[in-house]
Amino acid sequence: MSQELDVNDMFARASITIAPEETAEERTVRLGKDDREHRIEHVKGMIVFGLIVLALVLIGGLCAYEAVFDAAASADTRRWAQTTLSALFAGSVSFVLGQMTAKRK
Repeated sequence: MSQELDVNDMFARASITIAPEETAEERTVRLGKDDREHRIEHVKGMIVFGLIVLALVLIGGLCAYEAVFDAAASADTRRWAQTTLSALFAGSVSFVLGQMTAKRK
């Protein structure tokens, strides 16, 4: 029985690197950079979400106006407005219920 140990077989999917120890200044810079990147991504996500909600509210308002308040709207216009409102409502309920379900797990 051989006493040799083949490290290549043990670490087939891993790698070992040798790097100098991170100084306190480097660590502060790295953490600051990571924090800024995280904040930027968070702000971008909130802006996109806000724009999507604003677009849905505008489309919903237009459809509600056409379906309920516009006396000059044709029957076809009322029908597509009601269909769009139904889709927006169903999608909103599905999103909210999906978020509630995801938070429980």
